[in-house]
Order: sequence, then structure tokens, then C-alpha cells
Amino acid sequence: KRYWLTPALTPTYEDDFDTDAWDDNDSTNIGVNTSTEKIDFNVKLDGSVDNSVKSITTSDTKWVLQWLVRYSTITSSGSTDNNLFMGIFDGTKTTGNNAGADKHIMIYHQVASGKNKFILNATGATQDIGTFSPVINTDYYVTLKRLSATECECKIRTGSHTGTVVETLEISNIPSATIGFDNFYVGNRDASGSSPATNIGTIDDWKFYNGVTTPTPATWTWDPKGGTRGIFQVLNVFEYVTI
Repeated sequence: KRYWLTPALTPTYEDDFDTDAWDDNDSTNIGVNTSTEKIDFNVKLDGSVDNSVKSITTSDTKWVLQWLVRYSTITSSGSTDNNLFMGIFDGTKTTGNNAGADKHIMIYHQVASGKNKFILNATGATQDIGTFSPVINTDYYVTLKRLSATECECKIRTGSHTGTVVETLEISNIPSATIGFDNFYVGNRDASGSSPATNIGTIDDWKFYNGVTTPTPATWTWDPKGGTRGIFQVLNVFEYVTI
């Protein structure tokens, strides 16, 4: 038998945060921690802008962004939302999201009294509000996709990026002007006031695939003697499954 390996699609950009390539407006609240090799966030609602951004070039019609988020503290209290924003936009480290000055596709984790949920938002479109409530000390694998000029999707899973789906969010009416993104973005809500709600944790394994809607996995192809060629998907170094 002969075997051929087709490698997995290489990310356009990936970051495991062993070095700090991001630009922070206030790294005490949101920024890369090279000791733990993660982005640390402790979201504050105090009128400040605490964005951490990384310059990137994106397609206006299709891309995939993946990352892992894990919460150490979530306290749903108070009447004012304390939100963590994650995604891609055309702003800078000082752009305030609450003022609507940017164009973006992102999810945000909304925390307040009676609120602990994810929301998918694209500038000028109808946002999709989730129902799943994340818990602490659990890895959540987030896949955010721009599927076309007018559509985007976010799936949140446990276990892996191909694991159990706990939330699916979709938007299908993105305006034509929502283009030109140039930065990855992790930020806080920059509204005035304060909130007793807490939203603390880490982000890891950031991967971006430009110009595609599916990051294809590695596959083995085999041609048995006198037989028909088959395809195997590589799950890890030692495990394979027929598809």
C-alpha cells in the first residue's frame, strides 16, 4: 500500500504568546503575559479603553479566526454590563467600541446581573444573542468566521475546535460598508460609570486563516494494491479515522 499525507492548512497568522507582538493600551487590564504564554484579561468598566490589538490584513468576504478562552472569575452582578470583546476590527488600541467608531465582526461576553452570555455583533447588522452561560475553569474553543460579504458565524465548543458545540451564533445581513478590517482585537466596554460584575481569564492559541471558510485538517490518502484509494483524517500523531 502507498500513503500520501496532505498537510493541514497553514494559518495565515498564529500566536501562542511566547513573545508579545500585540499593542496594548493598558496591559495591566488586557495584554500578553509571556510568562504564561496567554493574553490575560481583567475587564474593567470605568470609561477607559483597554484594547489589545495586532495588525493584520483580511479578506472582505471570507476568513476564519480561532482561539481558546478560559475564565477564572465570572461574577454576574449590577445593572451595568461589563463586557469582553474578541474579534477583528478596523480600529486601534485607543478606539472606543461603545462610541461605534470602528467597523468590526466580533463576539462579546456580556456579564451583569442575570447576564452571562455571548453575543455575535457585526457593524450595521442585527446581532445574534446567545443563551449559553460559560463557567469558570473550562476551556472554550471559539471559531469566528466571515462566510461571505453579508454573513458571519461563531461556534463555541468544548474539548477542541471539532468538539461539542455549546453555542452557535449567526448573522446574515452585514452591510456592504463593513469591510477593511486591519486589526485583531481584544477589548473592554469603554462606557462611563462602573460595574461590580467581574470578567477575568485568559486567551490562548490564536489562529487566523485568510481567504477561506474552513481550515482543512491533515489527511492521509492510501492506495491499496489493486484497490480503491481511501482517505483518513489525522486526529493526532497516533490516531486516525476513516471518513
